[in-house]
Amino acid sequence: MNKALSVFMFVLLLVSMSTMASKIQPVKAEPKTWTVDDDGPADFTSISEAIATANSGDTVYVYNGTYHENVFIHKSLTLIGENKYGTIVDVDYGTAVRIELTEGVTLTGFTIRNAEIGVSVYWSDHNTIVGNVITNCTWGGPYWGGGISLEYSNGNTVADNIISNTTECGIWLNSNNNIVAGNTISETMQPQPRVSIGVYFQDPSHDNIVFGNTISQIGIGIYAGTLCYNNTIIGNMISDLTIYGCGINIWGPNNTIVGNTITNMEYVGIQLNSISSDGKDGVPNACANNVVRGNTISNSTFGINLILAASSNTIVENNVANNSLGILLSDQSNNNTIIGNLVSNSDSGILLFSSNNTKVCHNSFIDNVQQILLSESFNTAWDDGYPSGGNYWSDYGGADMFRGPFQNETGSDGIGDTSYIVDTVNQDNYPLMAYGTGLRHVGDVNNNGRIDILDIAMVARAFGSCIWQARYNLSCDFNFDGRVDIKDIAMASSNFGWHQ
Repeated sequence: MNKALSVFMFVLLLVSMSTMASKIQPVKAEPKTWTVDDDGPADFTSISEAIATANSGDTVYVYNGTYHENVFIHKSLTLIGENKYGTIVDVDYGTAVRIELTEGVTLTGFTIRNAEIGVSVYWSDHNTIVGNVITNCTWGGPYWGGGISLEYSNGNTVADNIISNTTECGIWLNSNNNIVAGNTISETMQPQPRVSIGVYFQDPSHDNIVFGNTISQIGIGIYAGTLCYNNTIIGNMISDLTIYGCGINIWGPNNTIVGNTITNMEYVGIQLNSISSDGKDGVPNACANNVVRGNTISNSTFGINLILAASSNTIVENNVANNSLGILLSDQSNNNTIIGNLVSNSDSGILLFSSNNTKVCHNSFIDNVQQILLSESFNTAWDDGYPSGGNYWSDYGGADMFRGPFQNETGSDGIGDTSYIVDTVNQDNYPLMAYGTGLRHVGDVNNNGRIDILDIAMVARAFGSCIWQARYNLSCDFNFDGRVDIKDIAMASSNFGWHQ
């Protein structure tokens, strides 16, 4: 009896001590919302005063009005403007809003204007800059300017902002693993002698996603430097670029440029450039292993350019139409693959100049004034052997009455019986008789020449994911809209059972 009582008392003591310990734990303050109004009843009349008083985790709600102050944010806060057109931060020098040495800041619903830089994020991670209007920002005067800059700041989201009439850059990054999505960037002034840029990746920036932005009336749409790699540029609309007039300009390796629509470039739709092949700066052939896939490029001087030793890149399934020159490889841009593209209604379909070991197959060359131009380029493969085949040529005059590797067996096979002659030393031995033959079918996720339950399972695994989520699989996003949804399931299912 005494032993049982002792055990009971001991347990009671432990419970009592635990209860007392829980009672003396510090009480965490609930997040609070502070209000700001420049001319009405609120907690504060300035944004800066509210930020100084607020604790991390609080919200600062700003009513419509014009606030002439440079806003500095150094703690995790949510800043919400009442209306992005009516809640205005208007300054005439410096940075309008600076987020520094913190994380988890949200800035939304403001017009930010007349600064040198609109929003600067510096050494700050996992912030959200969404749904703002940034205009008339000139970085240090009429020759420099920036809408939003991310410097040494990772994992941020910059989305659905309207950026206009800045100089130098709309959005500038020297950072990694950021999402730049759904922004509209336009009317950026030219900072002579430099060129204005919509989205600018400065070295080194990697593993960023640039998705669904609309860029127009500037110099270069999207630019990535030599040490910028593993960036994904998908589903952007780029149009009407003058002065330099380049839609997407890539210098670094292992980037993915997919599903963009680029039109009316004064110069070029997509350009891959390397540093010189002599190994300048210790990074020889930096522009390699990029994938340019499923883009639509039209009404430009050049559609796709690979220059200055841009090598080992893949140009696949692009629609290149109504350009002066469809696809250009020059200056020792070797070992590239050009496959499954539609090149049409251009003065010249492809020009290979001083570029060797190119594979060109399963493309469709339609109604170009000159399908192919060659100069000092060797070891080009114009077909993929039999029965895979070569390219479709709209001016091919041969018949398809025979089949087999030597085209001497009775029966047609979708391949011309005679070669398509490019020049005296170049020919497509197996020209395709039908446009689009040999392309990877929509739904063939694993690219094994058939669409079966394994492909459907891969799409199902990625179903419901967006491009910035780990489950997202670009190979399952058949319409390149940055998400895997019922449209992709339907597209794959409609081709179920297909095989080569």
